[in-house]
Order: sequence, then structure tokens, then C-alpha cells
Amino acid sequence: NIAPDIWVELTDSLSGLEDSSITLTINGIPYTLDSTCILWDSSSEAITFLPDSAEISWSGGDTINVCVTAYDFPDWCGPNEMDSCFSFSIATGSISGTILYPGNGDFVACDPDSVIMRLWGDYGVVESTIVVAIKRPAVGLDTTYTLSNPELSYNDLSDMLIYYPVPSYTNGETVTVAIIAALDSLSNSLDSGDTVSFFIDYAPPIILNYSPIVGSVVENIAPDIWVELTDSLSGLEDSSITLT
Repeated sequence: NIAPDIWVELTDSLSGLEDSSITLTINGIPYTLDSTCILWDSSSEAITFLPDSAEISWSGGDTINVCVTAYDFPDWCGPNEMDSCFSFSIATGSISGTILYPGNGDFVACDPDSVIMRLWGDYGVVESTIVVAIKRPAVGLDTTYTLSNPELSYNDLSDMLIYYPVPSYTNGETVTVAIIAALDSLSNSLDSGDTVSFFIDYAPPIILNYSPIVGSVVENIAPDIWVELTDSLSGLEDSSITLT
């Protein structure tokens, strides 16, 4: 909870508490019983600080220092003063993201395709804070996406974050994907994101040259047949080559 109520029960077994003397100080800011963010229960002599009413919240790892000052209510001479402090912390957490597919430097021939990522945290993921950056220079795209964009989806049960390319990939382009921001429910930020660049290969190998040439007549009953092949992107799979 990044805005927990802070509750303190007071008592004085002799002359009693002087209500107007009670001050609750939170991280150096004093609040009295007149403050709108303070609840005072005179029957139980309990004071409650409501951070939401004070428009205050904290983040994971923050330390909150609380001091209470109060006087008792003697009939003669000055009051006895109580000044007591304590502190507590908001839990720290970890939030991480990794790109599962494709891998960095991969050549991809799947069409259609998507980018599969995983994003998870100790205290969940606030979906509205997810940001993914996409660079696709071949189609003039260099932008960030949130879940308000249809290209991005997130499943909080599986932690799967998916990017669906629009426009679809084109042959020969380079795609860079980065998980750049996310918060958990305690406002812990992304500890480790991930970035990959991969390449789109939708074109088959081609023949550069061959011999004998088409339609030629050779004066040899057993001519060598020579074919030069190339693939400018992912390269040739030697074991797939068949000459018929």
C-alpha cells in the first residue's frame, strides 16, 4: 500500500490528554486535530492520518517518519509533554521485462508475426504504465506504445506482453524493440527491461549466374553444370540445395 493510514492510540491514566495539544508529524509536516486529513476518536483516544485526504502517497522503499506530541491536563503547574517517534517503510519490489521472441540478431521469416515479451513484478504490473519503444526505419516508424494502442496487449495472468506490427513487416527491414517503462502497485519502477534488434527475411535465395547458358549448344557430351546462388539476408541453408 503506497498510502497506508497511520493510526496511533494515546492514553494518559492520570490527568488525561489535552486534545488540543496533539500533533502528528509525518516526514516533518505537522498535522493537528483540525487538519482535514486527521480523524480523532475521543472515546478511544486514537488519532488516524489519512494520506489520501492529504493527497500524499509514497513509493516502494520510502521511509515514513512519524512523531506524536501531546500534553496531559494537570490542574496545577505545567503539563507533562510526550514526544514519541517511530518509522516504517513501504515494501520494495522488483519489476522486470524480457523479450522472448525473436532473439537479438535473429532473421525472421514468419508472416504474419509478432513480438512476444514477458513483464512481471513482485507486486504486479500497473498496466497503464507499460511503455514499449519500436523502431522500424524502413517504414518510417520510431515511436512508443502503451496499452491504449491496439498494437500492444498484456495478459496479467500469464505476464505476456505482445506487440503486433502495424504495418506488417516488409522484407529486408530491421526492427528494434525495447521494454522501457513499467511500475508495480507500489510504484517500484522497471529494474531491468530488454532490447532486441532483428531482421525480416521474406525473400528466397536467387541465382546469380550459371553455365551453360540458356539455349546454348555445347560441344561436350558431359559438360559441367555450374550454378552460383546467393541470399543477401539470412543466408543459404546448404543442406536444402537440390539440383534437378
